[in-house]
Amino acid sequence: MGLILLPVALAQVAGHAAGKAMAAALPTQVTPPAAPPVFPERPRLLTAAEVAAQLGVSKRHVHNLRTRGLLQAVPGLGSSVRFRPEDVRAIVEGKVIPMIGRGRG
Repeated sequence: MGLILLPVALAQVAGHAAGKAMAAALPTQVTPPAAPPVFPERPRLLTAAEVAAQLGVSKRHVHNLRTRGLLQAVPGLGSSVRFRPEDVRAIVEGKVIPMIGRGRG
């Protein structure tokens, strides 16, 4: 059985022209793999408990605001929902006035 040499090893063998030619054809520098794609930063979504703390209301009231359409929710995993900080900020700044209280109607 004969000896199998890689092209680079063949180039090191004195007087072997084929090995030198093959080694010269190999790239001398290896380019690194491309970086993974960078995704833009998304704002952190808030839980109902975090929204309730910011508004000074209960978590149940936060879900009632969502049910009435006064606070838009983003679906999460399973049955969980999250809220956009800018939507909560609109309520805090008075751009959206939620009904707070026990009144019906």
